[in-house]
Amino acid sequence: IPIGQLIEEANKIYHSFDAGKYSGEHPEIYDALPPIWNEMLSVIPLGVDLRILDFGCGTGFEAHQAISFLGSRIKRLLCYDSCPEMLSECAARLHEVEPVVFCHSFDDIHDFGPFNILITNSVLHHLPSVEEVVARLLPTLDSNTMWLAGHEPSSRFLKNQECKRFCDEY
Repeated sequence: IPIGQLIEEANKIYHSFDAGKYSGEHPEIYDALPPIWNEMLSVIPLGVDLRILDFGCGTGFEAHQAISFLGSRIKRLLCYDSCPEMLSECAARLHEVEPVVFCHSFDDIHDFGPFNILITNSVLHHLPSVEEVVARLLPTLDSNTMWLAGHEPSSRFLKNQECKRFCDEY
């Protein structure tokens, strides 16, 4: 199979086994990142109905940060992860929160757009081609969408030459 597809499948398999213990294995996310996310979220202008795509939501850390900081300003929050087990962990964490929707099919993201906020956290190094994913996401985003990327670039991100090149170009 093509290398990109192999990478996607390997990520799904790895994260399907890791999903239940991921949050416990990464205390640094919960210890160090909330103040950083609060700072990033504070730049979102007031008076805007927020339609948020949490791309690669994992167990729901960044979605939880957005909900805690932005509250009722959120009109729609789509949590997407290609790994059903990770998405299940996210759904368990946010099951009582409105208006959150959960999705594991990339193609279905288009049904919920357009989004004016894109949030990601430690996801870019998992993508076989950052450029291709961004190109596929663009039709779901408003022209003035704000992208808040937390925990990037990580050391794993910088070891991926395509991710590093993309970051350097940006």
